[in-house]
Amino acid sequence: MHPRLTINGVAFSNSLLPDDLTALANANLRRIGLQDRKFDQIGWDVALDVIRSSGLEVAYLIHTTMFTLDHPELWPRERERLTRTIEAAAALGTPLVYSMTGPGGTLTYEESAAAFATALAPALDIGRSHRVRVAIENQNQLRQENSIAYNLRDLVQLAELSGIGIVAEMYYTWREPQLAATVARAIPHLQLVQLSDYALGTMTMPDRVVPGDGVLPLERVIATFLDAGYEGFFDLELVGPRIDAEGILALERGAEYVSAMLERLGV
Repeated sequence: MHPRLTINGVAFSNSLLPDDLTALANANLRRIGLQDRKFDQIGWDVALDVIRSSGLEVAYLIHTTMFTLDHPELWPRERERLTRTIEAAAALGTPLVYSMTGPGGTLTYEESAAAFATALAPALDIGRSHRVRVAIENQNQLRQENSIAYNLRDLVQLAELSGIGIVAEMYYTWREPQLAATVARAIPHLQLVQLSDYALGTMTMPDRVVPGDGVLPLERVIATFLDAGYEGFFDLELVGPRIDAEGILALERGAEYVSAMLERLGV
């Protein structure tokens, strides 16, 4: 496994955290990211103990969507939940928590973005106090309940407005116009780049395939980030029925494929 590769825990949709960690360790996939909902299943204190005893490196935690942007009365409780995830990351020595903005509801995009910056500001201060960077990723536009950000350009605008970090989910945005220029603009905020592959004819979401099994030009995408000066991790994020059917082998094949690609690119 390449030293700049991480494995996203969303691949494990129907199992418990201890089983996930055992499978990853046995496959020698030792740099990972984990979902907060897995902590909910077994309890947060138990989850922290299990992770510490696994010997795996946790590169980031994934927080469920942040704020209901058109309902500010909900923000304090939602911020408490985000604070819990930040504190868990700090307890593990993990430098990054990422999430999605939450829904805009009845607000315009501009109103939603302003609301997000306002709701987020105290959480960013909490993150800084714990030396944990907070970031958001772009989301499938069908998932309006999760986010107002659907491409890298959206993320950059929100980062410049609010000070949040960026996770570039390339499955949804690899054909974005002026991608190289947007990547260059994103670099000061960029915390993670997520990779997977797309099979022609895919009609449902999520239904990703292992890198190399689809048509997404991953080597070109990775080179775009490297050429812009990106120095962080590339994250293998595989999810969907085809990944579930193959199991841990999908992650092993994907890690081998992306690792070889990074080596070819001189990383």
